[in-house]
Amino acid sequence: MNKMLVVFAVLALAGCAPSYGAKIDDAKVASFQTGKTTYQEVTSALGQPSTIESKSTGEKKAVYMRMEASARGASFIPVVGPLVGGVDTMSHSVVFEFDAQGVLISYSSVDSKACSGVGVYSDVKAENCKN
Repeated sequence: MNKMLVVFAVLALAGCAPSYGAKIDDAKVASFQTGKTTYQEVTSALGQPSTIESKSTGEKKAVYMRMEASARGASFIPVVGPLVGGVDTMSHSVVFEFDAQGVLISYSSVDSKACSGVGVYSDVKAENCKN
């Protein structure tokens, strides 16, 4: 009986959502002002970006990205799990553009979600994702 509880505990922990990137604080992003906020102010508030693109003109793009993935519970059903399981993913990214002096020109954000199933549920629609 104790072995069975350990197995279920391990499977439950395996289903936790792994993630990449720091959580992006939308309230902080909304407080940034184009023409005023600097690159240093953005990185002080949000931390180091996931990606930095520097142009030969001195302009810079900073991308902050957060991704999360979680396995569906059906994935852990013994024997049939691999036939009916799947993974749901969610990402949120914000792109900041700065001029050559390091002043914010513009910013935009993108939210996306995707889910993939296997076997019976291989044709899963995004609106049915958990995230």
